[in-house]
This record gives sequence, C-alpha cells and structure tokens, in this order.
Amino acid sequence: MGRNRRPRLAVWKFASCDGCQLTLLDCEDELLTIAGRVDVAYFPEASRAQAKGPYDLSLVEGSISTASDLERIRQVRRASKRLVTIGACATAGGIQALRNFADVKEFVSIVYARPDYIATLASSTAIADHVPVDFELRGCPINKRQLLAGKHTHMSTVSRCLEQLIKTQKIETAITDDILGPIEATLDLLHQLQAVTGQENVIRKVFIEVLDLFLHALLCF
Repeated sequence: MGRNRRPRLAVWKFASCDGCQLTLLDCEDELLTIAGRVDVAYFPEASRAQAKGPYDLSLVEGSISTASDLERIRQVRRASKRLVTIGACATAGGIQALRNFADVKEFVSIVYARPDYIATLASSTAIADHVPVDFELRGCPINKRQLLAGKHTHMSTVSRCLEQLIKTQKIETAITDDILGPIEATLDLLHQLQAVTGQENVIRKVFIEVLDLFLHALLCF
C-alpha cells in the first residue's frame, strides 16, 4: 500500500434486515474520524458512490439464501484482501435459517401469490460456509463499541464472551439455576431438531449465537 493511500473499505448486504449496517451508521461522530482514515469505496446504504475493487477490507452483512448470493459472495471474496462477517445472519444464517428445518417450497406457495417468480435456495447459510472468512463479529445487531474497539471473534466454536466468562471464573457466580433452566431447555430443543434434521453444524451455530447474545446481555446487566 502506498504511503499516502488510504485503505479501501466496502460494506456488502446479503439476506438480512440491514440492522448491522444501520449500526455502522449509528457510530455518528466516530464516522467522521473513520472517513478521514479510510476510503469508503462501496457502501450503498450510506452513499451512491460505488467504486470497483479490489478492497482492503470488506464487511459483509447477511446470509446466503439464493444462487445469485452464492455467486456474488465469491466475487466479493476474490475482490477483498480481508473479509469480516458482521451479525447473526452472516455468522450463523440468521432467523431466516428456520427454513432449513422445513419445506421451503411449501412456505413459498403459502406466502407468495406467484411462487414461480421466487428463486431461493432450500437453506440459509453463513458466509463462512462458502468462502474463507478472516474474522467474525457476532450479535443481532452487532455492538458498535465492539466494532470501534476492533474486538473480534476469530472463527471460534466458542464465543469470546463465553471465553472471557470462563477465564475470569464469572461463569460460576453469574449463571444460576434460574438462568441455566432456559439455556438447558433451548439446548434440549436444538438436540431434538438435530436428531430430526441431521443439521448438526447449523444447530451448533444457532445455539452458540443464542448463548452469546444471552451472556452479552448478562454482562451488561
């Protein structure tokens, strides 16, 4: 990178509600500092300017739910030196991953007047299921303080929040029977879904995401 060239940033949307992108925009005053340090080359949610790659960093929101999504994320990966997924949709498939346990064709026929116009995959999957991901920022939506501080989860099967609880031994005092009850009930339900669907990886990701959000709320209480 040239001495005077600013890093090029791109922000991408796939199947999602835009909540994580809105969290980026909610950084408000911090955006002025960021804008002075990076070249925001592609961010349709914030600007009409859309410069072509390559990009030094791509932030990706949303899951893969269509064939066109699948092709587009491969293009994004090829154009990006570093790729970071942001939010539950990108890291675990999102709420739309509920389709993974049902008949998508039946859903489409009930919801849409013209199902023949709908082109969708049978499942909603995380970005990392299709291309290499450098870092993950989990949450629904992500926490802007986590983003600005540069804290990350590096493709771990255990959330950073849970790791920190274990390291500091807060896990022993913070999680009581009242708290463990709902978690155990959720885990039992997910095990039943796994037995029926055989979707072990998806089930594990969903549970980790739910537990991560719960523990984050617990620490902030």
